[in-house]
Amino acid sequence: MSCDTTFPFSIEAMKKAVQANKYQIWYLPIVASNTTRPCPSIIGHDEGDLPDLGSPPWYCFKDYPQIEVCARCYGTEVRVAQAEELFTPITRDLIPGRIRQCFLAPSQNPTSTSANPMDYENTTAYRGQYLRNAISYCSSTANKDFTPALRVASKIASLPPPCGSELRTFKSSSKRKWFGHQASNPRDPNDATIIMCEECHSFAVKNTPLEQFLSADLTKLAYSSSPDGHRCATWSKTCKFRLRAACETRDFKAYAQFHHRREETYDRLLRSMGELEPLRDLMDQHAAKREGRMPPGQSVQLDMEQYDAKSLPGLNLVMWEMASYERLSAETARREELQQEFLNEWKSIDNVA
Repeated sequence: MSCDTTFPFSIEAMKKAVQANKYQIWYLPIVASNTTRPCPSIIGHDEGDLPDLGSPPWYCFKDYPQIEVCARCYGTEVRVAQAEELFTPITRDLIPGRIRQCFLAPSQNPTSTSANPMDYENTTAYRGQYLRNAISYCSSTANKDFTPALRVASKIASLPPPCGSELRTFKSSSKRKWFGHQASNPRDPNDATIIMCEECHSFAVKNTPLEQFLSADLTKLAYSSSPDGHRCATWSKTCKFRLRAACETRDFKAYAQFHHRREETYDRLLRSMGELEPLRDLMDQHAAKREGRMPPGQSVQLDMEQYDAKSLPGLNLVMWEMASYERLSAETARREELQQEFLNEWKSIDNVA
């Protein structure tokens, strides 16, 4: 239980409700806050999942339908600013695989006034903060003229779709486009296949000496190589800045070497995570058996359909099923330490917090 006037939006809504002598200005945002899902921000929602989520309507700018806003942010930001006239519910047919990212997503720094996307945790948060600031400012003027907010919306609408960062992959039905360079020899340490989203391409490659070299349309390759969803190869700020520097100095070789080191480290981290999962499963079963939570006579064993041995070449699942608790515990601890080493190495390469 928490007080309904402790949140910044509710405090602002209360002030506006008192000024206008309209209770609903405060009440409706509170209802939205208590009855809608948190903003999905950069991760977004697959439109195919929306019916199962029981999601209330999303909204978009009337003049810029590509700017989509979740029910939570509409209820707690748009309503508080009394800017409902700018928006309309999204009523088109749902397209499975298309991702709705909220363009009013809150930033980790809600007081930021920067118009530089690189000053934010991701570019979805940049869009959200930029639009929130504009709408809030217009709402505070005497005649509530939202013309400046519409100019900001026009600028946001002209941008490529926001990168999904490491948090979101995109399937072919999303209609996302991908650009970059395909290496002639994947094993060449001085060359690399780089497939990036439109937004990262625009930031790192456009108007540089290597623009033509890194502007091949690799959309088909992206979806054929990642049918379950493609993730942008340059999603981090470090990648964007390093690729931009490589393009400006005509030194793709340097970026290719960085890319290979980054990908190899990340692959080791993912393998380590995959190999730890069944060991932790066995540890949990051993703990249940030792504590009497497992039915008498039931043995410790893994669901082999869940853990495909082919995907875990560095782990003999049958052997570890038969291992003693002490040996299993020691091996799990060893691999956890190794995984932390891989994680630290990857963070140091990508400057990830």
